Amino acid sequence: MSIAQQDSLWDHFPSFYDHPFRTQKAGSFLHLEAEYTQDASAANNALLWRMGTKQRLGEDLIAYNADRAKLKNLMAFDSRASIAYYNLNKSFLKRDSLHYFVRYGFVDHSGASYSDEFFRLVGQGNKAFEGDTANGNGFVLNRTRFDYFDFGVIRFFPDRSNLAVSLGLTRGMRFAEVDGSRLLVYTAEYGTSTFWDVDVSAKLTPAKEQSYFDVHGTGIQVNLDYKGLLGPEGAYAVGARNLGFIGWTGKHYTKKDSFTYNGWYAPDYASFYNSDGSNDFDSMANVFRPDSIVFRSAEWLPAYVYAEYTMKVFEKQSLSFRFDKILNTPMVPRVSVSYTYFYGNWYGITRVSTGGYTRFNLSQEVAYRKGHHFVRVMLYGIQAWAFPKKAAGLGGGIGYSWMF
Repeated sequence: MSIAQQDSLWDHFPSFYDHPFRTQKAGSFLHLEAEYTQDASAANNALLWRMGTKQRLGEDLIAYNADRAKLKNLMAFDSRASIAYYNLNKSFLKRDSLHYFVRYGFVDHSGASYSDEFFRLVGQGNKAFEGDTANGNGFVLNRTRFDYFDFGVIRFFPDRSNLAVSLGLTRGMRFAEVDGSRLLVYTAEYGTSTFWDVDVSAKLTPAKEQSYFDVHGTGIQVNLDYKGLLGPEGAYAVGARNLGFIGWTGKHYTKKDSFTYNGWYAPDYASFYNSDGSNDFDSMANVFRPDSIVFRSAEWLPAYVYAEYTMKVFEKQSLSFRFDKILNTPMVPRVSVSYTYFYGNWYGITRVSTGGYTRFNLSQEVAYRKGHHFVRVMLYGIQAWAFPKKAAGLGGGIGYSWMF
């Protein structure tokens, strides 16, 4: 398969593979993955670790972070694993082909809540409380679990358009995952309930020339989701993900996602609160902290938008630039630059970002393919590993794919 053909498939089927080697083996595959991350807007990793293990914080850490923290600390510890089978045999290169996939996964999520005094000391950086002392008793780590099981079908149509529909059961309720931030959105109110989860993914990208592997074209894409609770509460939510415009040109194999919107509408917004009016530890309001006027008057959950441009460099390398923000929240706009490169059977992705809920983040992904086997290793928050007293948030993961 030529470079042009690989690039065309890269653009054509981005949602069915998780790595750049996906176009080099046309066939079905089994994919397993495990990951652990911890995130916070704390000023340094030393504070994050002590809070997570409920150790005494110490006045030095409190004072250090109180001077620097601009937001109430967002904290999450996530362990996740998944397994998926995609029936994409070699006929997926043909038009009008139909395929299916099955997947199961879970996320074990721990989120943080704090006493008001602890917030004032650390989260808001209020110097009036600088002389006070506090310990881990002001910090409560709550835990929930999100499980999902999906069965779906994929249909490829002429002119590089495709439609994927999945129907599954979800235990717990996850509204969105913000790409690149390692931050998930949950509601604990229905954390043990079961939902129907319906996802429809559509992409229409008509080619300018009547060649299947032609890499010219522009188009639109959208994912529509519906989540309905199986129980007497009757809660539900609808949302749109990856709603935007895409395009690419064949001359330099340049791909660009010009705009993407992710947002949710939950008619039963009040149900994110307990009967006493308090919100759960990582409900919509508590994790994303919308501005009060938006939070009180609107039922739209915070929306995520980004603009991205990816350019091909050299033969099999690419450079991407992204700008993203979660609307109506204190999240600082984030700018990310990522570089994807190949060397023999190896490939790597280096990503640097600034802004968002953390000041600076450096992540690295390295993978190796031999025959039909593929292994990748991911590290997030490398700066936190290297400088634990000057950064917060870290994690890592490993994935394995068997293509046949």
